[in-house]
Amino acid sequence: MVKQEKLIIYLHSTEAEQPSWAVVDADGMVRQSASRDNASGLAEIAEDKEVIVIVPAEKVLLTAVKLPKMNRSRLLQAVPYALEDELIDEVDALHFAIDEYHADRDLPVAVVAHEHMQQWLNVLQSFGIQADSIMPAMFALPYEAEAWHVAISELVVVRTGLFQGFAGDKQNLATLLDAALMSSLQMPAQIHLHNYTNHAFSGVLEIPAKIQEDFLKESDWIKDFARHAAKNAGSINLLQGPYAVKKFRLPQMNKLWKITAGLAITWVFLLFFYPTLSYFILKHRMNAIEDQVAEIYKRNFPQASSIVAPKLRMQEKLQNLNADRGASRLLLLLGYVGKGMAETPNIKLSRFDFQSNQLSLELTAATSDDFSAFTDYLTQQGLSVKQQNANLVGSRINATLLIE
Repeated sequence: MVKQEKLIIYLHSTEAEQPSWAVVDADGMVRQSASRDNASGLAEIAEDKEVIVIVPAEKVLLTAVKLPKMNRSRLLQAVPYALEDELIDEVDALHFAIDEYHADRDLPVAVVAHEHMQQWLNVLQSFGIQADSIMPAMFALPYEAEAWHVAISELVVVRTGLFQGFAGDKQNLATLLDAALMSSLQMPAQIHLHNYTNHAFSGVLEIPAKIQEDFLKESDWIKDFARHAAKNAGSINLLQGPYAVKKFRLPQMNKLWKITAGLAITWVFLLFFYPTLSYFILKHRMNAIEDQVAEIYKRNFPQASSIVAPKLRMQEKLQNLNADRGASRLLLLLGYVGKGMAETPNIKLSRFDFQSNQLSLELTAATSDDFSAFTDYLTQQGLSVKQQNANLVGSRINATLLIE
């Protein structure tokens, strides 16, 4: 089975229409990336790839709830009311997504406003993108059982567990971590800071845990997020319930037989009846073309009583028209050239030639600026001007121009 590449798209809190994105190959390597890019080419890049969308962590609440065992649809119905007292907003305005149920632990839940979900889906639709999964940015950080990981860029994104994390303003990092540690049931052995800014943060943190701060290139954050998101090591897909991706189902065998029978009947029809049908279609088309030829011939030769060598006579008339048109075109081009030379008196005409509606001029000028002024004037009149060659003879410049 061929492993599929993944397109990871990050929708920013501001200017979501300019997403950051990366393509991760089957080996987990970032093959292509861009930060705050124009989204016009994303649909083409997404072809034949799994599309994972990362949304701002500060828009999503990660929590957990204890519920008895029940099927998934009933869990999704029960979760809002189990969490109702812990939430500020009305549950009807919120979307709830859950992980798989396990009897030995609380059920992980992601909560986000329907308004945000609809905004993200509308933005993706404007890109021509159908997401396979949408996850909050916390899940784009590494997961270690006894360590917390903190990404510091536009904001601070923190992953404190397999399904736990939060986000906030980076100026309040110390306060946020203190509050998280106070509410945590287990102290981390290490806090790993992935710092994509030029400002150090480890020095202001007074935490009873080992702190490792790595300074990284600001442009690398989307690559790192993409690599970890592609691994999908513990995450909750927000595309659940009313936002679930409609998956294609294979037709049942009876439908396949119907399709096969239909194709067979079509093949028999084409084999035996199509030649006859084609003859009548082509015959009708030929008669229509002959009528059109006769109409065009009579319009151009109203005195003719019969149609004689229509192709030859039309070619002769066209040649005569082209000759008249060529003469008119020459006069028009010479008129523009004369006005142009009046505008640039340092231009002198040595010779000209007119063939195939194209005027060839051999000119001399005192400076290259004179040539530029002359050609600019002709271009402003809507003419096409091409310079074939130019050389210096004495103190003057010789050049050949082709004008159409």
